[in-house]
Amino acid sequence: GLATFCTGLLLYSLSSVDSARPLSTSIDTSSDKKEKVPLHVLLRTDRLGQEDWLHFKYCAKRTRRDQSLHTREDVQPKPLPEPICHFMNGRKRHPVALASFPGSGNTWLRGLLQKATGVCTGGVYCDPPLRSSEFPGDSVRSGAVLVVKTHDSSPRWVNGRYSKQHHPNFKLYGERWKSIPVFGSAVFLVRSPFEALVSEWNRLIGENSTTRNSHVTQAGPQHFREHEGWDRFVTAQTMEWVKMLYSYLVLNHHNPVLTVRYEDLLADPAQQVWRILNFLEMPMSRTDIEQRLWVGYEEFHRRKSKAGFDHFTAEQRGRMQAILQNATHLLDSIGMRG
Repeated sequence: GLATFCTGLLLYSLSSVDSARPLSTSIDTSSDKKEKVPLHVLLRTDRLGQEDWLHFKYCAKRTRRDQSLHTREDVQPKPLPEPICHFMNGRKRHPVALASFPGSGNTWLRGLLQKATGVCTGGVYCDPPLRSSEFPGDSVRSGAVLVVKTHDSSPRWVNGRYSKQHHPNFKLYGERWKSIPVFGSAVFLVRSPFEALVSEWNRLIGENSTTRNSHVTQAGPQHFREHEGWDRFVTAQTMEWVKMLYSYLVLNHHNPVLTVRYEDLLADPAQQVWRILNFLEMPMSRTDIEQRLWVGYEEFHRRKSKAGFDHFTAEQRGRMQAILQNATHLLDSIGMRG
């Protein structure tokens, strides 16, 4: 009798629970544990064309290899962070160059633009330290990214003055010629050559050290005054700096170029980002930009060195001034004196 009663009570309880549960095959979402969204979904890699997808996969593979080379056996490689940006549908949009001489703040400006818009920026290079941090678009070079980082002083333009065979880079790139982006416009970031050369030399020294982020390396005085390579670098790269000025401001007649001075960017980042987004026809209010940038973006911003010594000898400064004298009218046009 008692056993029969207990059995009946148990069956009644089970039937009540089953009748209260909805008849559905959907996954129970009541758990606090959320399903992890795949990286490619967050990035919207479906918006990449075939060429970009190949570059994207190659850079990912190279980044993983770079991480394994710089990681001790007893330490697991750092996983890629969740992206702070996504790709956009740019199949009908010409890529926009974010051009600068090396050491002019290109990476820092990319970070500011990503933070303001949520759209990834790209680059013609694959830089594993950047790709493994906040720049998943590194190596993507189409309209799917907001701008494309380049230090090329002879870029390809939609309405270029050179035919393919006569372009300065045609023989240099060979079979890779087709992978070079054809820019429709450019944001040209310009920094004083004296500061840009020091910044780029710092980065080059950092690449040959044990640091993982050469973009913020500070080299010591022994790497300047006592390094014979620095003297050759000063002359050659000052000439390259002037060449970039001519390329973007003189030789390019048919494609829009917005010039941004690094010193203005440093003084008021929100204002310069506002200018750039209007140029890209993706306007945002100054207030919205300031709210998104209020934390700043310092990880890839190398602070100006308080070295306590002059990086240049008097003779080196004289050589630089002589080279810059040939570009006085261009320096005046952008409000910058050599």
